[in-house]
Order: sequence, then C-alpha cells, then structure tokens
Amino acid sequence: MPSNGEPGAATHRVLLRYIAFQLPGLAVFSLGATAAVEWMELPLNVALTAVGLWMVKDAVMFRFVRKAYEPGDGRTPRDVRDCRGVATEELGPEGYVRIGSELWRARVTEGCPPIAEGGAIRVLEVRGLTVVVDREPRE
Repeated sequence: MPSNGEPGAATHRVLLRYIAFQLPGLAVFSLGATAAVEWMELPLNVALTAVGLWMVKDAVMFRFVRKAYEPGDGRTPRDVRDCRGVATEELGPEGYVRIGSELWRARVTEGCPPIAEGGAIRVLEVRGLTVVVDREPRE
C-alpha cells in the first residue's frame, strides 16, 4: 500500500473480499424483501428502501471491520517463534498477548516472574493455540 495515503491494490483486494462476503446476505435479504412484496403485499418502495439501507449498512460497516478482511501474512502458528509482542493483561502465569495484529493465549515460561500488562514479550514456542513467552529485555 503506498505510503502517501492513497488506496493501493491491497485496499482494493480487501474491499473486493468484503463485498464477496456481503453478497450472500444481501441476496437473502433481497429475496426476503421480494417475498414480502409478493406474499405480504409490502409496498415496493418500502422493500427497495430496506434493501438500500442494507447496502448502506454494509458500506458503513466496512470502515469498522476492514482489518478482519485483510489477508494474513501467510505464517503458520509455529512461525511466531521469536516474534515480539505485548502483554494485554498481567501474565501470571497465563493471560493474553498481542503479537502483531493477533491476540494469543499465552503462558510464561518456567521461572519467569509475572509480566505486567503492557510488558514486552518474546515468543519461545507454540503449544497448540497457546504461546510460551518470556520477558523481552528492554533495549
């Protein structure tokens, strides 16, 4: 993505991905509105307004959920070893840490004192969906 703030190809791909995920919901809602017009005698302008508001909702929500539609970096869970992160709560001995944009369940390594919220951590290993971390020395 260009650093000058202009949307790049990555932004367009994320938008297309978001639209692709919203289309089935829009289709079902539109079919429901059509059925309501046909069988419940709902006025057509009300049905069209409802479908339009559904699309506006999707457009507004994109701003808030955009990050969830960005592709991952392609790393497997084992590749987070040696990554740095931040404790989002006190780790004593378990809690959650943020590694990049991901939230991970974490456990401190044997012999490591509790790590305070906001403390820097380094991932030593991955056990299932839990990372084993140690305190990251300050530089």
